[in-house]
Amino acid sequence: METDLPKFRSMKYIVITPVKNEAEHIRYTLDSVTGQTCLPSRWIIVDDGSTDNTAEIVTEYTHRYPWISLVRKHNTEEARSGGVKVVRAFNTGCAEANLQEYDFIVKLDGDLELPADYFETVIHTFEQDEKTGICGGRILNKYGNEFILEKSNDYHVRGAFKSVRTACFMQIGGFPETWNWDGLDEMKAMFYGWKTHVFEKDVKHYRPTSQAYNPYKHAYKSGKEYYCMRTDFILTFIRFLLRIPRKPYFAGACCFLYGYIAAFFTREPFTIDRPLGKFINRFHYKRIFK
Repeated sequence: METDLPKFRSMKYIVITPVKNEAEHIRYTLDSVTGQTCLPSRWIIVDDGSTDNTAEIVTEYTHRYPWISLVRKHNTEEARSGGVKVVRAFNTGCAEANLQEYDFIVKLDGDLELPADYFETVIHTFEQDEKTGICGGRILNKYGNEFILEKSNDYHVRGAFKSVRTACFMQIGGFPETWNWDGLDEMKAMFYGWKTHVFEKDVKHYRPTSQAYNPYKHAYKSGKEYYCMRTDFILTFIRFLLRIPRKPYFAGACCFLYGYIAAFFTREPFTIDRPLGKFINRFHYKRIFK
């Protein structure tokens, strides 16, 4: 029986993984984390009502590695979805630990495969600049038998494998329970003076977002959330145009714009205050003018 304790590290970190019906992929994640050159002090996996044998697979690893624990939520009635549900499961894991004991916190999905030195790179990144609040690698999405690098903004760390310095995490109030939490957290961090950093380590993603969720509902919810984040209409229309060449093309872009307009007419409540909203709009306009 393996009872390996985490190897030496210069920073102490915790990984929290929300999962639902990941039996097909979760061994990739389990094997790649337990094979890291710098292991976490603790790994909490939250099973959010899986109906397959995800929990049984995780339990195998909890017997072999005492620093891995499983928390089960009996939430079978709610379908797999992004946003609020994912963050809620993540927060369930956060409640199981004293986060202040750790230098940084990792939100990690259960359908990934990490390079062996991934967290060693995270530690090096945080040590290099004390103002780096959020960091992570690049994502390779699996389509058929191919892994394709996903294009992303240079400041954006994917929510699938986001590492956050604990001081930064506490200052931004954790991850917001909103549909577009993955991005809003970065805006909040930069609003408070933290930096984000994407480093050149590729993470294999076995179930891309476009395969996991209904793309039209996803686009509609994103548009609605952009309104709730006080995004002005010009920026929203630019995003509408940029969505047209990407699947699901014009129909998806229209769902996005419709979500924004519907939220405007129904006067959906804003999820952020006015100063942060102004900061976000200015941030994106500066990127456009560059």
